[in-house]
Amino acid sequence: MNINKVLNEADKIKINNLNKKIFEMWEQYKPTTASDDIYPLPSFFRDNFETNQLLLIGMNPSLNDEYVEDDNAKKKKGFYHYCTQYGSNWNLTKLTELQEYENRIGQYHSYEKGINRFKDEININTLKIHAIDLFFFRKTNQSDFLKQHILDKSGNLTLLAIEMFNITLKAIIIYKPKIIVIANANAFKLFKEYIMSLGDPYYITSNLDELHGCHFVTLDQHQGGIPVLGSSMLSGQRALDLGSKERMAWQIRRIYKNLVL
Repeated sequence: MNINKVLNEADKIKINNLNKKIFEMWEQYKPTTASDDIYPLPSFFRDNFETNQLLLIGMNPSLNDEYVEDDNAKKKKGFYHYCTQYGSNWNLTKLTELQEYENRIGQYHSYEKGINRFKDEININTLKIHAIDLFFFRKTNQSDFLKQHILDKSGNLTLLAIEMFNITLKAIIIYKPKIIVIANANAFKLFKEYIMSLGDPYYITSNLDELHGCHFVTLDQHQGGIPVLGSSMLSGQRALDLGSKERMAWQIRRIYKNLVL
């Protein structure tokens, strides 16, 4: 049984509206975030996802100067050019073009290869994996990112972080995932703490469910609790070891069989 459905036109409009909010928010905050050698850039939500999938969530997208643009795996310099080409004259008429770049970059980014390998390990043909980040702010050094933009000196979320978090939660509701994997230890911690702070209708179990080995999160009163797994990253220096990745794939198969089908 294939439960995946392409985003309908109404949901695509909702995603587009969230991207408009990102665009407008970035215009508001960019004077205070322009301290990087390379001007910090936002990312946007993709509208070519399917619903009822496994949603993989990271902390934030990295900022690289190259990206693969086509099926021939040709790399193009100027990864950030697609945003900065408009300089200080950004306007919402350019948003559709920016979103098309986002779909293309996401499709051919090397991170997508890791996702595809993990999908092969899970080995469920009907389960698609799509990836987003908690914070749509391109920066490679995550430690600096957290210190400069996400957490204040007291360890609380900044106003910028809260605004990004709220937009991301709305996107998750639109995508309607059947399973969520937060593949970053810090992101999982922030996600749990923020959901716990919000109150009704938002809710996340404080402890692992003993039967299914996952947490459950409720983001919308019309959707039941979504199974949530926390893990390290799938690739990079802090990536899951082979054994841990195999166990998580087994766990996802078990959750899918018992709770999704």
